[in-house]
Amino acid sequence: IRVLGTGDMDLVGQMSTNWIDDCCREVGDVRAYLPLWNADRIACLNKLISEGFLVIYSCVKQPWFDESWIGRLVDDEAIQEMKTKSNGSGAIAHDSSFSPEGQCLDMGGENGEYHTMCLGGPMYSRDIAIDFEPKEFQAE
Repeated sequence: IRVLGTGDMDLVGQMSTNWIDDCCREVGDVRAYLPLWNADRIACLNKLISEGFLVIYSCVKQPWFDESWIGRLVDDEAIQEMKTKSNGSGAIAHDSSFSPEGQCLDMGGENGEYHTMCLGGPMYSRDIAIDFEPKEFQAE
């Protein structure tokens, strides 16, 4: 392995460096490739949709989301709802009404607010079909 590619967009929490980058440096001859680093989160979400990717929310975190988001398609309507939750900024804003930590939703999910799963797209020969029942939603 010479290069490790990830979708990291920004530093997380109090970290001053990217953890993946640090691990690669520690190994020595592996380079981290972070093509989305500091990218505009809303632009990335819009590009996923415009380029025809089929992406769902696979894991979500309160207080931003409830269980109805699990398995939901990332689409224009979902992005609009997310913008409302993020004060429309697309990044982290501090407001104690949004979370115990005083953060609103990071549109890229960089603080673990959500995770996604890509089930199809222009380079796939066919979409991946999944059949699942969401597990019980665990409140934190």
